[in-house]
Amino acid sequence: MPMGYVPSPLPPAKGLDAEDNYQILVYDRPGGDFLGVALRTSMSGVVHQAMKDAVEKYPGCYLIETNGHYIIRAVTAPTGKPDQFGWIEAGDIALENLPQWYGLVARCECKHASYVDRYDPRISKWKAFPLPRIAAKLSCKECGRAGRPKQAIELGLYKLPR
Repeated sequence: MPMGYVPSPLPPAKGLDAEDNYQILVYDRPGGDFLGVALRTSMSGVVHQAMKDAVEKYPGCYLIETNGHYIIRAVTAPTGKPDQFGWIEAGDIALENLPQWYGLVARCECKHASYVDRYDPRISKWKAFPLPRIAAKLSCKECGRAGRPKQAIELGLYKLPR
């Protein structure tokens, strides 16, 4: 996502300069109601790790990481609620924003499903891209279809046991 601009950001937390004002804002949906602030800090390393924690803490919410007026990234967190087969809808989250306790599973239109190793170099090199864009690069081992023409393959999540 290209860097955006927040016209009226929240004021910096007490003791923080406006230029080093990292925040994670929580909304119910893109363009929806503001629910609150998940984090305010002046340390960029903290906000990147906290974004992964916010994905788990606020399932289904729209999360925006900002630095002052600038949007660094915005994602819709996975719902966290599996269907009867254990499939969790991934949404538009990128692999790098996904906590470690989620695994990837690919599902083709031919009903074939397969686990995908998120640490495989062929997959992890796309870690900054949303999961639907990564799915477009996969092909089904059963029927041979690739995800490119009609998005025949989709990537979902499953929760690893703790």
